[in-house]
Amino acid sequence: MRTLKFLAYALLSVIAATILIGCGSSSTSDNAASNNTKQGVNGVLYTQQGPVAGASVVVKDTDGQLLGTATTDASGAYYVPTTASAPYIAQAKDPKSGAVWYSISQNNNMNITHIGDFMIKRWYEALSLNTDQAFASLNVDTPVPEEAAMSAVVDQIFYPVVMAFKVESLNLFRDELSVNFARALRATVISGNTFSINMTDPPVKASIKVQAVKNAQGDVIFSGQSTFDTAMRAPSEQIRTVLTQLLQSFSPISNAYAAEVNSNVGGIVPNVKSTGTNEHWMSDNWNFIKDKKLADIVIPGTHDSGTYQLGWGSGINSAKTQNVSIGEQLKDGIRYLDMRVTEAAHSDCADSSVWWLFHTWKSYRLQEALDEVKAFVSKPANNKEVVILDFQDITIKYEDARAVDVLLALIQAKLGAHMVPMDQATNWHNSTLNDFVAQGRQIIVLVPTSTSTRINASGFNPGCGAKFDGKYFAPHGGNLRSYYAELTDSQEIQEQVITPQLQKGSALGDDRFNAYRTQQSKGLLNVIQIVPRPSDLWYAGAVANVAWGYPYDLLTYASLRINAPLNLKISTSDVNGLSGIVATSLLFPLANGPSPLAPYCSSGWLGKRLRMGVQGSQAEWNTPNIIIVDDYNPTVPAAQYDWVLPKYANGNWAKDWQGGYVDLIVRLNKLPRDASLTGVSNFADAQCLQ
Repeated sequence: MRTLKFLAYALLSVIAATILIGCGSSSTSDNAASNNTKQGVNGVLYTQQGPVAGASVVVKDTDGQLLGTATTDASGAYYVPTTASAPYIAQAKDPKSGAVWYSISQNNNMNITHIGDFMIKRWYEALSLNTDQAFASLNVDTPVPEEAAMSAVVDQIFYPVVMAFKVESLNLFRDELSVNFARALRATVISGNTFSINMTDPPVKASIKVQAVKNAQGDVIFSGQSTFDTAMRAPSEQIRTVLTQLLQSFSPISNAYAAEVNSNVGGIVPNVKSTGTNEHWMSDNWNFIKDKKLADIVIPGTHDSGTYQLGWGSGINSAKTQNVSIGEQLKDGIRYLDMRVTEAAHSDCADSSVWWLFHTWKSYRLQEALDEVKAFVSKPANNKEVVILDFQDITIKYEDARAVDVLLALIQAKLGAHMVPMDQATNWHNSTLNDFVAQGRQIIVLVPTSTSTRINASGFNPGCGAKFDGKYFAPHGGNLRSYYAELTDSQEIQEQVITPQLQKGSALGDDRFNAYRTQQSKGLLNVIQIVPRPSDLWYAGAVANVAWGYPYDLLTYASLRINAPLNLKISTSDVNGLSGIVATSLLFPLANGPSPLAPYCSSGWLGKRLRMGVQGSQAEWNTPNIIIVDDYNPTVPAAQYDWVLPKYANGNWAKDWQGGYVDLIVRLNKLPRDASLTGVSNFADAQCLQ
């Protein structure tokens, strides 16, 4: 058995190095989803008995405004005409049985099912609210569940069915009801808090217990235990078939895929809610930044921003870098979003629903994320918040550039009124924040240079009837410099990414310092990537480790191996030693065990350099611009350390402030130049701040 395990892990190393390093996905979707072009809300009422005809449907916006009513037809379909924008919430009543169901949606498609109804009612119960009463008296102060969070929870519930059908998602709330999902709904029965799925074609038998509770912060957390027995095959045949055979060598396949699903550890969602304290930090600090160029302010960003809906499963835990939705990140103050998108399966001219945010695996539909961005910038209080959407990775599977045209049309249709035209977006050296806001446009969209060149060429005509204007899509190349190196720990990132770009005279020389300065002197953007690339052996372990959990999830890796040592006095040996962070975390689950960070004090390695970049001598330091990190807002209590900003006074560094990641960035933007920092070279990183 030891020999078999060695061979298995050797093969897993090759698999991981092949599939996880690249940002592609070999899975496909047979859900031909499309949005209804009529202006209004439409969907289907469908339960375990099938479509429900003759039911009355009431649709409201989430502020409680009645938008209209309808009656379902023989197929369970309904349509409520309205010009009001999403999100929506609906109530459906069957006059025959007296049954009542609820649903929510962030676009004009809103299916009403017994599964969605169950989740919504459990959500309200966790808040000690009656769903019927909440709907009847809905107003701006009434809490409403988020469709994106609900969808991701349901994806976990239907995981065995999704895998059996070889699709990415069964799209509970939005899009046309697929044949596959209709079959799954009819095969699903609810008893108490347990779902039972029993299908014969393909053979799937599952039981899922689901609970919803309110945590100390007042957020609803879903958790559960799923077990199933199925003859399914995974969508990525070349990878997962091999893994299935290996896992069968160790234990039955039903046990291999059984795993606890928990929102804090398992990545189910709602993950983390934003605090809202930095939702309009740019507006709140307008006097400090309004006359500065984008290149001269510090901008908080996230790496692989759209991964929060990645669930649990073999290897998927190694791709999830954020546990907060795009909308929640904006509310938290994030202003640079790393948007990587890929297309699902389609033929000829597909609609915009084929585009997904992804990182090796698909996370959630791009149109949902764009809805969140639009909702954020549309708030009057956020009219000075400048947002950068960097579509640096657009993956097409069929060498058909028309799909990219559909993508760009989707982006402009959602955000066009707020997008900065390229003649302004490519002249950051002439544009202050005031310049952006004065035009009433605050979203900069960057696309690969090759894409921008193609769509702005003379005589270009978009394919598939797509409608967009190329001037709103600025080329990534030249406008934004983002140095990336495959580094595994914080010390490597300190020595090769942060120091040589910010500080003149580093051990690596001044090539990276000068490249950064040249870019910034033109008023163009620089990104400092504080992100890890774990070893191939780690990725192999992540693929083999079906259940989500440390040390094989990237969120915890980033928090404990990268972010914490940048702020606390933690050496590489402290992280990896026999009594270090990794060992402690393995002995005690991060969700409920003692914090492995408790023994370590604040040193502020990163905060010292960022302060010097903002306040120190410009001859010696570059001003930090866009900073991107993984897991900036961790869910796990043991990983919720503070970011540290020290101060320099009387020849010594001292403890000045501790707080969250975005709070740190906001404070940096309010600091003036300080002549007393000229020539400072002793940072006393081995000492605890007093």
